[in-house]
Amino acid sequence: MLNNGYNVKGFIDRNANEIKLCNDLPVYLTINISEVLDKEDIVAIILNNGMHHDTVADSIFQNGINKIIYSPMKINFSYEYRQLLRRKYRMLIRGIYENVIDIPTYNKIKENHIRIINAENKNICFWCPISSIKVVKLYLDLFKYLRNQPVDLRLYLSHIHKNLPNLKNSQELTNQWLESRKELFQIYEDAIKYDILFFTDAPSMVSWSEKGYFIILDGNTRAHYLIDKGYDFIPVITSKEDFESWKNINSN
Repeated sequence: MLNNGYNVKGFIDRNANEIKLCNDLPVYLTINISEVLDKEDIVAIILNNGMHHDTVADSIFQNGINKIIYSPMKINFSYEYRQLLRRKYRMLIRGIYENVIDIPTYNKIKENHIRIINAENKNICFWCPISSIKVVKLYLDLFKYLRNQPVDLRLYLSHIHKNLPNLKNSQELTNQWLESRKELFQIYEDAIKYDILFFTDAPSMVSWSEKGYFIILDGNTRAHYLIDKGYDFIPVITSKEDFESWKNINSN
């Protein structure tokens, strides 16, 4: 970039206190970048691990910078913006710098994160942020078990026995239930690789609580599978009234 006449102000790195300089340019911590960058400056995230791009971008935005180019991985804003950013990022990597200047500001991206899948009759199906959903740990315990990780499954089994009392006094039926969860888990694993519409076609049903979050009424296992996989947003369906209640809080 320097060879092509661009003004490179420096690098951002979490080890800036030790590195100080790189290629004769200063190295800054994220918390200090607002002191050295102007509002028109662009931060480019160049990390080998693409899964960290979203987290770093959000951290940079929180420290006062809203022109950020990176490779978005998670579904936290619209498909159109993801396409645009990925195209600009590929150009940056290839050294086509003149075409990466015109990028959407990060705050604009954040404003467009509500993605409605469809609206039918009195219901809205949309990608809901995990931060707005009451996560139930016992379902995450189930997926640890299904991944052969050490976990105490008693809380989950107690919940199942409460809802399916015919299993409570039968170890054989309980084992059969757990085997059915293994089969379901494999279906989910295949769907996330080859058929993501599997989840959007069968969104979890949620209801808005006065406590400020959605409660999952139906589809707990599907929802927590996506949460366990690291999704920040999952497909849910709720009434238009509950959707508006959630939207009003999140727009303030």
